[in-house]
Amino acid sequence: MPLLPRLSSLWRNLFHQARQEQDLAEEEVRMGHQLETCWQDLRYALRTVRRNPGLAAVVVLTLALGARMKGFLFELSVTDPPTFTLITALLLGVAFLACYLPARGATKVDPITALRRE
Repeated sequence: MPLLPRLSSLWRNLFHQARQEQDLAEEEVRMGHQLETCWQDLRYALRTVRRNPGLAAVVVLTLALGARMKGFLFELSVTDPPTFTLITALLLGVAFLACYLPARGATKVDPITALRRE
């Protein structure tokens, strides 16, 4: 009688140990895949920066300005008209440039040539 419980506990321990080893192996594979994906993303980012250094400059400038603006925003009071006026003017200027620059580029395209390409 005591032999059967011992065999079942031995079987459970062996099965549990095998399952743990399998889980560890799967986790190592997942970690390897995550590291490989991370390296691929970094290589892609470096290629993008190398091809378009202006984009890198804009990203760095944006991060720097964002950190500086954070300091301004926490010191901002509700009744601070110059700040709200400046921010509104800045947003309008960016919106104008976002519309104007593509439109200016589109005016340099000959309509007949564009229609022929389609």
